[in-house]
Amino acid sequence: MNILFISSTVGWGGAEVWLLQMCRGLTSRGHVVTVVCRKGSFLIDRLQSVRVVGIETLPTWGDFNPISIFTLSGIIKKRKIDLVCTNWEKDLRLGGMASLIAGVPIVPSREVDMPIKNSAVNRLYYGRIASAIMVNSKATLETMLQSAPWLNAKRMQVVLKGIDLAPFSSAPSIDIRKELHLRSEDIIAGFAGRFDERKGLTTLLETMKILAERSPQVKLVAIGDGE
Repeated sequence: MNILFISSTVGWGGAEVWLLQMCRGLTSRGHVVTVVCRKGSFLIDRLQSVRVVGIETLPTWGDFNPISIFTLSGIIKKRKIDLVCTNWEKDLRLGGMASLIAGVPIVPSREVDMPIKNSAVNRLYYGRIASAIMVNSKATLETMLQSAPWLNAKRMQVVLKGIDLAPFSSAPSIDIRKELHLRSEDIIAGFAGRFDERKGLTTLLETMKILAERSPQVKLVAIGDGE
């Protein structure tokens, strides 16, 4: 199968990590994968490691820009794409129109457990243009159906996101207690991810404030980058 992924982000986060893993996994199973992404994005650099993946860029990324839509539909036809996949609503709007023109199905993946707005645009793209919808958890599925009862539950599928543990098992170990001057009796709580309010960091810090007053030996180690 010829599969096309669309990613308009320039940064690097969980969605991009998942996309890179999907490219490696699908190509190892004999599928032909193409990724349409932005020039200068972190994703382009990392896709170089998957040599069999095709990389395309667009001159502009306007959601409803005719140039973007027809350029993308041309790529879909040129690459003989069988299925288009997206992660972000912006990419669904762009890819949805291009897929309609090219006559191929499109499947968006919903990665956040947040209500979907009951707008005409969402009704069109999620409710009619998308051939199916992937969600990353049962909680996300329930939230979407509650906020958008017009969605067809039969066209939605939970696809759990796995983690490849091989890179972690082969990585050199670090004595984090020694590096951060923590005592042997300290209890370490960890956070790894993007420093973004949506990740619940505010709640985590409020919790740590309460814990610190009750159990001073509990320490939080946060690893990541962001706002």
